[in-house]
Amino acid sequence: VSLADALRLLSLPRELGALSLAVGVCTLRALAARGARGLQLKWPNDVVTQTGKAGGILIDLRAESGGPAHVVIGVGLNLRLDAALRDAVAQTGNVAADLATAGVAPADRNAIAAALLGEYLRGVASFAREGFAPFAAEWRTADALRDRPVRVAGAAGTQSG
Repeated sequence: VSLADALRLLSLPRELGALSLAVGVCTLRALAARGARGLQLKWPNDVVTQTGKAGGILIDLRAESGGPAHVVIGVGLNLRLDAALRDAVAQTGNVAADLATAGVAPADRNAIAAALLGEYLRGVASFAREGFAPFAAEWRTADALRDRPVRVAGAAGTQSG
């Protein structure tokens, strides 16, 4: 099976909007297998630690009219950030974290990539068969915003919940 075939959805699952959450869970599974501790997911696509953002996930779905859909997964992870880089990021108003402080050995880039790819292949196949159900409990555990007040500001105003 080619990689393109493995990331193909023959039909669009009913819960397609939750695919990014499932991929987030797959990301945490892969990083935990490489030694990560204390990682969470911040809706909908940030990998975070207690001290800041360690990475981000982007999902793109490409579909032809009447044909299968192809899932494209992009992930960017901060493996190791020195103090100068952390300071530079902080000057933009953001707080960066890295996976090295979460227990992942940054020198193992190929092993990290292999673990991510394996989890994504298994996860997309599982999502295509069963939807979000196999990921729901892990998502709830990893949700960094669960039971916390949030405020969303947009063009139509601000909403809290």
